[in-house]
Amino acid sequence: MWQVLLLGNGAAQASRKYTGMAPEADIVVVKGGESSFTTTNIINGMSYLQNLSATLGKPVVLNMSLGGLTGAHDGTRADEIALDNFTASGPGRVVVVSAGNSNGSLLHTTATLNSAASQTVNFTVPSGTSGTDVFQYRVYANDNSNVSALVTTPSAENVTAAAGESKAVSVAAGNFTVNIVNDIDPANGDRYVNLYITRTAGNPVGTWSLQITNNAAVPITLHGWLNYRSTSFSTTSVSTGDNNYLVGSPGNASSAITVASFVGKIGWYSQGANGGFIYSGGATQIKFLLSAPLAPAAMERKNRISLLLVRRWFRYCRPTLHLLLRKM
Repeated sequence: MWQVLLLGNGAAQASRKYTGMAPEADIVVVKGGESSFTTTNIINGMSYLQNLSATLGKPVVLNMSLGGLTGAHDGTRADEIALDNFTASGPGRVVVVSAGNSNGSLLHTTATLNSAASQTVNFTVPSGTSGTDVFQYRVYANDNSNVSALVTTPSAENVTAAAGESKAVSVAAGNFTVNIVNDIDPANGDRYVNLYITRTAGNPVGTWSLQITNNAAVPITLHGWLNYRSTSFSTTSVSTGDNNYLVGSPGNASSAITVASFVGKIGWYSQGANGGFIYSGGATQIKFLLSAPLAPAAMERKNRISLLLVRRWFRYCRPTLHLLLRKM
């Protein structure tokens, strides 16, 4: 967050030798929570800044370097709707959101199921005997079709959930609880199944599986995310996982400027004695990605256009950037 503030204002140093992109901007810091940012706090924070902007008669650029993989990734979460309402509430109101840190984590799954067909997703849980949470996975259908869910534990116990059911079932002699919901998301009207594994005692190590069966007469498309892994079981993995659709929410809001960057180099910046940042070694390659909840083909086109514009920008700015890096 402080790097973002430095880029935006850069007035922290008395000499203002390295000013940011908007050195005359006022900075307003809104506390979002003690150790995490709840959806309610995010919405309340946006409301506060909206009212402050109206009171002062000034435009506002809101930066949120936060996000998560919970939700349908279609812009219908409560904080994403609030974000769209914020930008539409008046001129000069912009929201910039980080895309997240999930690239390369293989946390997304997808499948197309014909009528009566099934998909099984396996979760490999590492050995551990601490903590109460294990992992959470949520999968969405592209409509409200009837599906059934079957969970199988490492000890071969089964828990089922028909459409409309919500269960919390103890397994492994009460050591673990399978929390499963098979319902309709009121935000978008689509079917979802949420699987949440918790522990009371014992070791949940092994393979847990979730089978989704399409009971509808028409094909459905599924998109799922392993959206939570506790610290004790942080290396839990999902079979057939890929790196698609991993932009975090609220970055999927339609009016959000969602930004991701990839920096590839053999050295890293470190803080120097004078408070500046020093780069050591290696060639630097920077890519920027602007994203929004678009269809895959449209998203690919937008990515290519964004990268093309950045390349053209670098062509004209490269001498200046090179000089800046040398000075630092």
